[in-house]
Amino acid sequence: MSAGPFQEDQKYETDEGYVLKCRVQPETALALLDPANVASFNVGPADPVTPGLPSLKISQGKSALGWWARRIKYRWGSVVGSTLPDDYQANSTGEMIIFSLAAFQALVELEKITYLGNEATILKKYREVVN
Repeated sequence: MSAGPFQEDQKYETDEGYVLKCRVQPETALALLDPANVASFNVGPADPVTPGLPSLKISQGKSALGWWARRIKYRWGSVVGSTLPDDYQANSTGEMIIFSLAAFQALVELEKITYLGNEATILKKYREVVN
């Protein structure tokens, strides 16, 4: 379901302002968080990675030590004429990490984003958790 191999050079800004290295699917960074603003990609900070900290763990459970990334839960649209990527169905849900704290704070539940060229609705926002 991914648009390609993982990107190894993405960065994630923690709520405390640390910058962690993380690896993500390329389409996650290409999501438009504000469809009215074509420059609102889901990108991390430009700052360098904070030395001495581990990489962000994306797929481990909440009991693992480290940062559990902030994310949103979204639902694909069911608009007539909308085409969803292969392996996705209208009205199905998914989750996406939001790399920037400011972008996460600006997102509003039930607003639209554009992901993989299709409209999706933000259902829920999940805050960052540190174990």
